[in-house]
Amino acid sequence: MRRFRFNLTALLALASLHHCSAFTRPALLLKFTSELHRIRKAGRASTFNHEEDLQRSYVQHAVAPALLSKDRDCRQENYQRQQLTTRPFRKRFIPILISILACVIIGKPASAVSLSVLQRAKPHCKLITRLLLGIWIASVSFKSICVKQRQAIDATLEWGRYARHPGSRGRALGWLLLRVSTLWLMAQVCTTSSRGSRRKQRLLTCSGNTLADGLLRIGPLYIKLGQIVSCRNDVLPEPWIKSLEKLQDQVPSKKGADALELAYNAWRSITNGTDPKQSFHETFDEFDTTPIAAASLGQVHRAKLKQTGEQVAIKLQRSYLRQIYDQDLAFLKKIAASVDKFASFRKNAETVSQSWTNIFSDAERILYREIDYRDEAENGARFCRDFGIALGGKPASNLTTRARDGSLLPSAAPWLRAPYVYTNLCSEKVLVMELVPSIKITDIAKLDASHITMADREYLADMLGRSYLRQFCCNLFFSTDPHPGNLGVEILNLNATTPAKRVRLVFYDFGQAATLKQAQADGILTIIDAIVDMDVDRSIEAFQQMGVLVEGADLKKVRAKVAENYKVRQMGAISKRL
Repeated sequence: MRRFRFNLTALLALASLHHCSAFTRPALLLKFTSELHRIRKAGRASTFNHEEDLQRSYVQHAVAPALLSKDRDCRQENYQRQQLTTRPFRKRFIPILISILACVIIGKPASAVSLSVLQRAKPHCKLITRLLLGIWIASVSFKSICVKQRQAIDATLEWGRYARHPGSRGRALGWLLLRVSTLWLMAQVCTTSSRGSRRKQRLLTCSGNTLADGLLRIGPLYIKLGQIVSCRNDVLPEPWIKSLEKLQDQVPSKKGADALELAYNAWRSITNGTDPKQSFHETFDEFDTTPIAAASLGQVHRAKLKQTGEQVAIKLQRSYLRQIYDQDLAFLKKIAASVDKFASFRKNAETVSQSWTNIFSDAERILYREIDYRDEAENGARFCRDFGIALGGKPASNLTTRARDGSLLPSAAPWLRAPYVYTNLCSEKVLVMELVPSIKITDIAKLDASHITMADREYLADMLGRSYLRQFCCNLFFSTDPHPGNLGVEILNLNATTPAKRVRLVFYDFGQAATLKQAQADGILTIIDAIVDMDVDRSIEAFQQMGVLVEGADLKKVRAKVAENYKVRQMGAISKRL
């Protein structure tokens, strides 16, 4: 009976199509066929009543064709909504996702396609949003886990990826700053009790280690910044200083086959098209794949020259340094330009020449020269020439440096040494120099184990000051990067009775160096004398000689500020004596 009613209703509805126009007949026929298919599949008890309503609606369409267009759109929308709610989840969701991806790929979909996609996706916006958000979170988490696993093996492995994808380095830097600032704030809210003090020290140590490890992983320029601030005990807390000190000479390095591959790639710039591997082994012998030192820009290996048998140190530059510098320095240059726009950062502009853009431009030029080992080779050779130091730490025969009175200065070889540089074997990424073993100047444990006395250490401090006075006032050329990782103590003869015959100061790494004009050298000597004597007028004279004051500066303000600083210093010295 139900089947008979179904067929009868279908015949009546098909007969009503005869009264419709040729334009609306195909749409009504398609809609009617789809609706009947849904009714047959649903198999509801109210099929007969639904069929009567359906037949009545189509008869009304035939009687009132003016309402056909609006009614057809409404019924089509209701039909699509019913289809979405009756189909299984898999059959509903997959077409929606495919439609969204198709619109994304097309870029500019047609209005009909966009409307269809929105109509299908509207009931499931929350589901789609959650699914896409979950996929993104899972992808980011998986990448973070992989990055941490690689960095656990070698913290520098991600430098290449950061060079190719600067956004990844920016996100890593932001996450690092968030972690460090959180730990630092937690340390500041600790109480002053003994338990609170211990917790504060643990938090500061943890934040310092986090900062040092993060700078290692981000890149060489940030390691260089960490090296600079690690020498400022007055700026950072002591736990941070201890953590950042490892950036001076404890940067992770490549070993074994990776070190050989790095050497071959660096040596390629010298071979001029020949096989770098063959040329490298024809030049060096007994290359030690385990580096003896590693810094932010390169690592140093021990080797022997085949022709002469001399022990040398080969400094190899790390990969992707120039790409990383290009991106980081461009970002920092924008920051410097933004800082110059704020008057609050230039409150001393009336007295002291202070433009962060100019300061950064000078620093940028120095940093780019530092990653070109040919400049470092030239600087090292000039340093040895100015101090009269030859191969093996012996006095040079041809002395050229003169004192301020015009007389020739003697060789500094008895109290100072720097590695001799083989300039003919150096290139942009390779630096070959004499091997000079020493003890790091701040390694107290090794100095004590080597029986370096307090008198020896005071002598070394005097020689360090003497060396810089000579660089400033006579050589007019000085090393601008004298952090503890670049200074060493060479043991001459511990059986000697005088410090001058027991130890000798060693300078390393001349990647950063600068020259001075004679007026600047005179100003430096004058300001040193003025600081010792706390002489305000001579300090102003020194500032003018060095050219640090802008034209038309208010000297009264400068004089008042210098006098205030000297007064604070004098009061601090008196309080220490008391």
